Amino acid sequence: MIYISLNNEYLLKSDSLNYILCKKVKKKNDDANSDEYSVVGYYNSIESAAKRIVETELRESDCKTLEELLKFVRALNRNIITAIQRTDKQKGDE
Repeated sequence: MIYISLNNEYLLKSDSLNYILCKKVKKKNDDANSDEYSVVGYYNSIESAAKRIVETELRESDCKTLEELLKFVRALNRNIITAIQRTDKQKGDE
């Protein structure tokens, strides 16, 4: 089972059938050390989950020009790839 923190907002985990994309939500309790996540969706591939992140973040972005939009997408993609590669490297070090 995987458990990858993609950035400060998203977490990707898995069960035996799916990749599960979760998004951080506001805490309902006073415990400052715990994060709460809400399931965004279930996906059959990591690529599908990554596409969902990009689409959601694009809709919520403040980009005003095509150039800003392209930079934003490239940065999101880099962050996702880096998070996955970091997790792969950690698994290799075990």
